[in-house]
Amino acid sequence: MLEDLRYVVEFDVDDVVLVERRHLQRRHLPRQMENTSIVFRVLLHYHSFILTHIKKIDFDNCFHSISIMECELEGRTLKYEDEKLFIWRENKTRNSYWRELKGAINSCGYRQVDINYKLYLLHRLVYYIHNPEWNIHDNCRNNSIDHIDRDKSNNTIENLRVVTNQQNHFNRNAKGYYFNKARGKYRALIGLNGKLKHLGYYDNTEDARQAYLNAKQELHTYD
Repeated sequence: MLEDLRYVVEFDVDDVVLVERRHLQRRHLPRQMENTSIVFRVLLHYHSFILTHIKKIDFDNCFHSISIMECELEGRTLKYEDEKLFIWRENKTRNSYWRELKGAINSCGYRQVDINYKLYLLHRLVYYIHNPEWNIHDNCRNNSIDHIDRDKSNNTIENLRVVTNQQNHFNRNAKGYYFNKARGKYRALIGLNGKLKHLGYYDNTEDARQAYLNAKQELHTYD
């Protein structure tokens, strides 16, 4: 049932109000929905909304869990809901509606979308919607958005962080060593500040790898 619903609002007294998805239209809702009591006064005012289940509501002691965020970009309104990005399409001849921005995967493996003929990386848009004070137009290398788990398809806000170019390179699955034929041993190295730091020579790959991981933990920080 919950898959068919757009909003699930929970209250301190374990009461739940469910509003059917198909009866919700953007023009019926205020853009800022921070006050739950205001939201439900609006919902109850419009007869086109069908409340499938209502229990006694204490508006003074309730809280809402509506995970919807909106922002303006390139003169367009964007909405982030259920880990999906939508754009508001005004239509003079037909009903206006929210259209999902699915975009396409670029040559680097990142999903990008078009907003007013300008391409944006989806993970940067998701971060911007959650952090509007962040400058999305600053494309310098030290204003990068990093995928913490290294999965370029995981664009949830919990998996994104602002990093410098160097920190972005920290979060890579580097081996950290190679076999030096002249010495007949494995040489461990780590990159820092544009240079390779020598970590020593080791008889086996396990020790060389561990030396790299120890140095990575100490030197590759995100503070």
